[in-house]
Amino acid sequence: MMDIPNQKKKAIEQIKDTEETIQRLNAGKFTFGGMLKSDKEKKESIILKEQLIVELKADVDNYDVIHRILIIYLSTVAIPSY
Repeated sequence: MMDIPNQKKKAIEQIKDTEETIQRLNAGKFTFGGMLKSDKEKKESIILKEQLIVELKADVDNYDVIHRILIIYLSTVAIPSY
């Protein structure tokens, strides 16, 4: 249960990093991933990164739900049985 906040934090950081990469690609700035790619490949990379962000945001929401469920489980089932 203690790892869920860490996983959520990592997902949020990954969202931020991915958004920054997309901004650099859109601005035409240098990125190691975009260095050898054509414009078409860069656009495809941006689309894939945007899809990743959507998935990560869903993961962040799911981490909150899982955390709440675990707290309810612990408070109603696991702890009272002691």
